[in-house]
Amino acid sequence: MNSELHTLDLSSNLLGEIKIDDFLFKKLDKLEILKLDSNSLKTLPEEIFSTNLNLVKLFLNNNSIVSLEKGIFSNLWKLENLYLAMNDLSEINKHTFDSLKSLQMNREGLRIKNSKSN
Repeated sequence: MNSELHTLDLSSNLLGEIKIDDFLFKKLDKLEILKLDSNSLKTLPEEIFSTNLNLVKLFLNNNSIVSLEKGIFSNLWKLENLYLAMNDLSEINKHTFDSLKSLQMNREGLRIKNSKSN
């Protein structure tokens, strides 16, 4: 059974204190807006959004994210807004954002890493 939930706001819940499972949002396939900002998140599993094909807005800002897996956003073709400002990203694979229409983040000190394996 799939959830009809369209918006989920988990902002400011200290999610960085727990281990986040790859399929935490698996059954939320109708989800359009997901707010995970201000949670002290450091990493996100590569498959965490793999079933959330209807995501339009994703708020990951104001965390402590240091890196993003190359395929983390690969299934999110409907994603229009990704908020990554105020994180600790220092290096990102150049293909991480291939499917995105727009991106908001602070680029200060950021290096785009070319991957030989694409």
